[in-house]
Formats: sequence, structure tokens, C-alpha cells
Amino acid sequence: MAYSFEGIGQTGHAGLLTERAYAWFSGISQEAAPWNKSLTSSVEYKVASGTKLGDLTSGTYDQLAPANHDKFGHMDLFGWRNLKTFKALESFGVTKPLALNVMYSDDYLFSAADSLYNSQGSSIAISKKGTAGTHVGREFDSFLTYKYHAHTFGAGVGHFFKGEFVDNATLHINPRYMYVFQQYTFK
Repeated sequence: MAYSFEGIGQTGHAGLLTERAYAWFSGISQEAAPWNKSLTSSVEYKVASGTKLGDLTSGTYDQLAPANHDKFGHMDLFGWRNLKTFKALESFGVTKPLALNVMYSDDYLFSAADSLYNSQGSSIAISKKGTAGTHVGREFDSFLTYKYHAHTFGAGVGHFFKGEFVDNATLHINPRYMYVFQQYTFK
């Protein structure tokens, strides 16, 4: 069994605005071998602060890194700002190079009066009075990966099921993606 925890604090000024923000990550994973196959189960919980209604300082965490692929689902819809995310991943080794992966994530706003941000850190939608709710939605992904030497090839499908915030504050998006990918690892 493996455990991990990270904590980040931010303080400073952006012009005249004082910033006091934080984020943290916790995770646990367990490996098993049912039917002499590999199975890795992992769960994560991530929090990135947001600015509360009436705050005179910025409490919105700045994700700093521009890429957060696979941290909030494969669809890369959201950034690590004003967000609380639960994520679960099951990876079943069908053969040594071939794995079936199933991923679930559930997202909530940290502050109902702050924005929902995309993966680049820009605002997607906001409810300035905080009345649109906090449940952003759920994402389900299922994908296959095949490893060949330093290459990993994959294909999958993902679907985002909108929550009350997305339903009330946007044009009622509900994306579904099919994707293929290739990765090369330098050793």
C-alpha cells in the first residue's frame, strides 16, 4: 500500500490585492493480484482554495503549472483552482503490456462565489452571489493502454455528467470524448 500527501501555501500581492491561498493533495493506492493478473486501485482527494463571498483578499489558489493532464480526469476540463476533487482509478492488467483502466472523478467548487476554472487557469463560469450551487459534476473515463518498450499507446472514452453548478451557470454543457494517445518515456 502506498500513501501520499502534499500541501502548498501561497502568499503575496498581485498589484494591490493580497493573496492568501492553499492547496493540498492526498492519495492512497493498493496493488493486488486476482487471477494472477495485476490490479492497482487508487483514490485521491485534491483541494484548491477559492475566494469566499465578501473576502477582501484573494483566496484563489494559482495552479502555477500550465498542464494538469490526468489529474482531474482525462478530459482536462478543469484546473486546480477553487476546486475539491475526489478521483478513483482502477487499472487491471489484462496481459503484461495491456491494461484496462476505469477512472471516476467528482468535482465541487471550494467557494460558491468564485469561478470554475479551465485547465489553463481561466474562468469558465461564475455565480457572483454564490447561488448556482457547488457541485460541478462527475466524469467517467474508460481507456486501454498498451506498452511496447518505451512507448505507451492508448484509446478511450470519457463522459462528463454536469452537476448543479454547471447546469445553473453555463449553457448546459455535457461533453463526451473519444480519444487516442501515444506516450514515449525517455530512460
